[in-house]
Formats: sequence, structure tokens, C-alpha cells
Amino acid sequence: MSPGAPPALVRARLHGPAMDGLARLLVDDLLHRPVQDLLDPALLARQAVAALRAATREGRVEAQLRRSLRELQARVPPGRPGDGAPPELVAPVRALLARPVAFNRALVHRMLDHPAIRRLLRDLLVGALHGFAERLRNLPIPPAPQAAQKGLGRLKALSGGLMSVGEELLGGVSKELEARTAQRIHDFVDDALAATLSQMADHLCDPAHAGTQGAFRAHLLDVLLATDNGVLVAEMDKFGVDAVVDAGAAVAKGLAARPTLDDEARRFAQALAEATAGRTAHDLLAEAGLAEDTAWRADLEAAIAARGRDLVGTDAFGAWLDALLAPEPG
Repeated sequence: MSPGAPPALVRARLHGPAMDGLARLLVDDLLHRPVQDLLDPALLARQAVAALRAATREGRVEAQLRRSLRELQARVPPGRPGDGAPPELVAPVRALLARPVAFNRALVHRMLDHPAIRRLLRDLLVGALHGFAERLRNLPIPPAPQAAQKGLGRLKALSGGLMSVGEELLGGVSKELEARTAQRIHDFVDDALAATLSQMADHLCDPAHAGTQGAFRAHLLDVLLATDNGVLVAEMDKFGVDAVVDAGAAVAKGLAARPTLDDEARRFAQALAEATAGRTAHDLLAEAGLAEDTAWRADLEAAIAARGRDLVGTDAFGAWLDALLAPEPG
């Protein structure tokens, strides 16, 4: 094509095979250029920080979070999560959760040692011990022998009102014993809580129980997948949309206000760039075994070429091309 080619001819050529060649050149350049050259850590960090700070101004982050949450709630489909979950994804995840793994005992004990767990164990132990004591109190007493019953009858007849007084005294003693029993139960539970937490950690981390614990984790996944979506959404809604929005906004604003955010973002972007260690995208694809697979590249080139042809057909591109090819002013 001559230097003086009219813009209409250039646009016509770009609508044809020339755009396919341009797409191949672009993909080749991206694949064989070091990833570090494609990423400017300083620019990437500045743009990320600027976007975060812009989003946290004038209540924008709250509005966006609230809108996103409402849209998610409106798009919840009927049925259960497991209805549309591909078995090819669920099966490996379930197998991973069910692996017989014995976790670090000290770590598990620290996680369990919390007032919420202590309160749960206290209520369970106190309830069980009270129930046991109640059952003992209500055990049926076998009837006395016939001769003893006759003797008690005579005694009652002789004592008259004395027996009723005795029953009242015994009732008072019984109540006192019940009160003391309850106090002893609470004292016992207080002393036993630490030992119970320790035993729980031992049980959860015992390799002999690893298979059972793995089955329990798989059970949790099964229950989640088999629960109606409406039930799960209702449970999540208990946190409240406003509370979730406030928490998300507080996190975003807190990050945006950090005086060291610029430096931290720059170091993070630099670490991402250095992680490639001078390798190209082609090198990374080769490590993943995808470099020889040309199907994805053909699809990518076709998508770029199609988008390029769309762009070439716009009036904005035509105006830009006219200006580019216009003769230089004398």
C-alpha cells in the first residue's frame, strides 16, 4: 500500500485478512514479551490506590455494596446449591474434605478455648448432670415387707399429727439437698471445663478419629448442597444488609486511609511482577502444558480480529484514520 493510500482503502484492507495478520502479531508480541515488561508496578499500584480512594469518597462504596447485595438477593434461583453443582467439581472437593487429616492439637485447643464454647459445654454438662440427678430422685422405691407396713400403720395411728410434721421436715431437708446438689453440679462443671476442652482437642486431633472427622466435614458439604437456597439466603440475611454494607465500607475506608497504602500497593505489584522471574507468557503456558495447544490461540486471535473489524467500522476510527493520513500542512 502506497504512503498516499486513501483512508477508505485502508479501512477496506483492515476489514479483510490484514486484520487477522494484525491479531497474530499482537498475540505473538504479548506471548513472547517478558511479563515484567507488560506490568508497570508503579502504574498498577497508583491506579489501584486511586480507584479505591475514589470509591470511598462521597458514600460511593456504600451505594455500590448495597446495590450489589440487592442484585444478588434478587438473582437467587429456586432449588438447592447442589442442583446445579457439576459432579466433576463436587466430587474432588468432597474427597478433599473427607481426607483423614489430624490437625495440630495446640492450634485446635486455642481455637476451642473461647467463652462461646465454654458456655456451650457448661450448658450441656449442667443439663446432663441435672437430668441424671432427677432420674435418681424419681427412682421407684420398692414396697416395704408386709410386717413393716403393718408396723408403720400402727405408728402412724399412734403419732397422729406428728407424722405430718415429720413429712414437712423431710420435705425441707429434701429441698436443701436439691439446692446443695445443684451447687455441687455447678462447682463440678466449673472445675471440669478445662479438662473437657482438653479432651475435645485430644479427640479432634487423634489420628484414630481422623476418618470420622473427615466424614463429618464431607457431611457438612452434603448438607449445604442439599439445603434450599431460600433457607441459606435467609440465614445470611440475619446479618442484615446494612450491617454487611457498613462492615465492607469500613474495611474499604480503612484501607484507603492507611498512610502507607501507596508503598504497600507498590510492593505488592512489584512482587507480582517479580514472581514471573523474567519469564514470558509463553513460558508460563509451556509450564502448564498449554503452549502446544493451538486451539485457545486461534480463538483468541479470532476474537481480537473480530473486535478490530468492529472498531474499524466506527465513525470514531474513521475520523482518527482521516486525521492520521491527512497530508502534512505545507
